[in-house]
Amino acid sequence: LASGIARMSERSVLVKRLQGVEALGQAKIIAVDKTGTITKNQLAVVAAVTLHDHYAVAANGYQVAGAITSSSKKESPHALDWLARSCMLTSGAQILTAEDGTVTIEGDPTEAALQVFAKKCGIEQGEITARLPLVRDEGFDYTRKYHEVVHKSSRGYLVSVAGAPDVLLDQMQLSENEHVMIRQQQERLSRLGMRVIVLGHLVVRESPKVGAHHHYHFDGLVGMQDTLHDGLQKTIATLHDAGVSVVMITGDHPITAHALAVQAGILENNSSSHQVLSGDVLERMSDEELVTASASVRVFARVSPEHKLRIVHAFQKAGYVTAMTGDGVNDAPALTAADLGIALGIRGTEVAKDAADIVLLDDNLSSIATGIEEGRSIYASIQRVVTYLFSGSFSLVTILVISAVLFRATPIAPSQVIWLNFVTDVVLVLALTSERTREGLLTRRYVHPTGLITRDTLRRIFGLTTPSIILISIVLATMQGSLETDRSRTAILTILAVTHWAFAWNVRSKDTSLFSAGFARSNPQLIEVTILAFILQLTAVYVPVFQQVLHTTALPLGTWLIAFAIAASCIAAEEVRKYFRRHR
Repeated sequence: LASGIARMSERSVLVKRLQGVEALGQAKIIAVDKTGTITKNQLAVVAAVTLHDHYAVAANGYQVAGAITSSSKKESPHALDWLARSCMLTSGAQILTAEDGTVTIEGDPTEAALQVFAKKCGIEQGEITARLPLVRDEGFDYTRKYHEVVHKSSRGYLVSVAGAPDVLLDQMQLSENEHVMIRQQQERLSRLGMRVIVLGHLVVRESPKVGAHHHYHFDGLVGMQDTLHDGLQKTIATLHDAGVSVVMITGDHPITAHALAVQAGILENNSSSHQVLSGDVLERMSDEELVTASASVRVFARVSPEHKLRIVHAFQKAGYVTAMTGDGVNDAPALTAADLGIALGIRGTEVAKDAADIVLLDDNLSSIATGIEEGRSIYASIQRVVTYLFSGSFSLVTILVISAVLFRATPIAPSQVIWLNFVTDVVLVLALTSERTREGLLTRRYVHPTGLITRDTLRRIFGLTTPSIILISIVLATMQGSLETDRSRTAILTILAVTHWAFAWNVRSKDTSLFSAGFARSNPQLIEVTILAFILQLTAVYVPVFQQVLHTTALPLGTWLIAFAIAASCIAAEEVRKYFRRHR
């Protein structure tokens, strides 16, 4: 576990709780936030719509440079004035430019994108805030799905608003035809995978109450695009091949979410609408209905942080081992409830990181894929070590039982048992932990284990040990007249030690031949510790001090040849099993 977790940290996956390793390797569902995990969270306004025209906006991250082109070619310097002003007034972000020209932001990326667009339209933050002092800013409200800001103006109070079209368009002063036209433009931008925000304003004489219902003047729509992480489609394809379903959770409109999910490879182009579930529909569903829907839904849109807990429980009740990503304070309950809570290391809050089992140091979905591979490899290493230890112990106990029942003798001294378990086994186990299983871990060939000791494990243990038990029993039968002498006990100890080395080499892979090209050399540590174990055994047999402690005596070459012949028979039997497993 420790060596595997160290490798995971090198691949930007910080494991906080050991049980997270098992859950990551066994995960069937990974529910991820769109922002930051699917996308880079570098929003930019690329389209704008007013009542009279729509515009294409050239964008390069948070750089202010970029032309705004009217579709009608009738450029008007004031056509976007109110839209740009509302963008600036509803933005509380700070855009910082370093000496080397690098642009960073403080605050919400959506508001930073609005501010950059306003600057492209010629609106400067310092100038407008000097003329319109801030009265109140409650921040974005997830419940109401919009951001309302109040400024003092010469005519009273200016209320500016930016938020979800589904909520705010019904509060705009629009004619029926205008409303239909704006809805069509909203759907057009959404189908292009843009996050669409509507902006408006209203001047009132008295300072408005928080949450008061208004009918705003419509300023326009803006369409934002976020950049997908590099190599995202390949990562998602890898996860799908590994039998892991990626579920996207976003606050975007369902049409936008669907388009983005298709771009990312989460959904197919011809995917059914049943694979996208919006938050308002989720609200009306019972827990049982949500569990049923979870079998097909792969995108949750217009979702608030409070919905995540229900989503996690639904997948778990459906029988899926579920991982959930999150970054905010409100995500903590879902991160705790999930089989595996994954916090985003860059943009995640300390509360989210504390609640999570794993922290993604680079906020990238590809790190989850490598973490799953590493988690499955660690689990395979544990199974490998357990198989080895059980094989060695089972063969030893069986030999002791056979000797006691058939020959009324103890063929190995207690000190020699201790030597075998605490020297030979421990040295080899340390090398087996560095064995890295890679073949088939991220393919549909991978079979999720039902436990460390499975039927397949038991079959392997019996298959590994049976040849050695039979052959050692034959040796015991030939030596039964002198089973409790130092020479016979030393011989049995040596035969058991050498067969243990064979077990260690056999358990490295379930189906790859030991004699495959490069396989024998792929774990140099095992070669080194096998040599070390051989030297230790020579020490136990031939060094006088160890002879006294372990009750051993020097052995002739013939005994060593018998030991290696038995070990070779164990390897041969396992190679036959692997051959049939590969061809099956």
